[in-house]
Amino acid sequence: GPDPAVASMLVGARAVAPAAALAVHRARIRATGTLSAVLIVFGLGVSGAMAMHAQSGLETGLATLVVTLGGLGASARASHAEPSRLRRARRLALAAVLAALLLLPWLRPELVPLAWAFGLVWVRARPRPAAAIARVVASAALGLGSVIAFRLAMFGGAIPLSAQAKPTDLGNGLGYALVALSVLFGLGLVPVLHAARSSRTDGALGLALVVALVTVILGGGDWMPGGRLLVPVAPLTWMLFGLGLARRALTRSHARPRWLPVLLGLLCLGPQAAITALSLGQADAVAPSRARAGAEN
Repeated sequence: GPDPAVASMLVGARAVAPAAALAVHRARIRATGTLSAVLIVFGLGVSGAMAMHAQSGLETGLATLVVTLGGLGASARASHAEPSRLRRARRLALAAVLAALLLLPWLRPELVPLAWAFGLVWVRARPRPAAAIARVVASAALGLGSVIAFRLAMFGGAIPLSAQAKPTDLGNGLGYALVALSVLFGLGLVPVLHAARSSRTDGALGLALVVALVTVILGGGDWMPGGRLLVPVAPLTWMLFGLGLARRALTRSHARPRWLPVLLGLLCLGPQAAITALSLGQADAVAPSRARAGAEN
């Protein structure tokens, strides 16, 4: 049969690609234009850590896809499409949010609060919040409860083994978050903040992503390079980057110059490329020393 390690790498890589494509597509249909979409793709490419962890053989790639689907579903806005297409779009959005609530507890425990935040964002926009709350609460309880039951049966405890082995440290978590944000996004966060401030929908999505950041900080971060724990939120964050660029251009001129989003994007992405190259070079230098230490022990 196929090598399980190779199979997991292929699954991770194939999951990240549609996650990135979906984020770019959502940005395009919200009238950011082709140029901003190209900059989103460039940002995802410059953030080499996402590609590195997508094929690392861990669950990061699949978690990235589920997070992207959940975020897009939670932030989906009503359109002027015909009723049948609108109902189908709403069902797909609901399915994406419920999938995040059900699957993220199994994939990455630290993403559970983010899944709950997606549920709240989705409920907030529903005309009948009582029925929406019931669906979200039931899915959240089923997702988390099934993992807890599995851990109790298999390991005798509900706390993940990694959390038991690594005590949380707020200082380490803050340091990890700063490095991860620099490696993954850098100055690209400036347009993200503008997007969150200029739209209630994007502001709610941005707050949900902040929940993921706070959870990682409280958990004490991670020893692996490249901001692995924040990679799953990269496609959604770069989508907000593209939206922020377009809106920044619109606020500067009623007739948006085609070159302005490109200029703003390049000013953000230029330093980002240098930061990524430096961080990945440091990771290459650290890996052999860790391997030698492990061999000596």
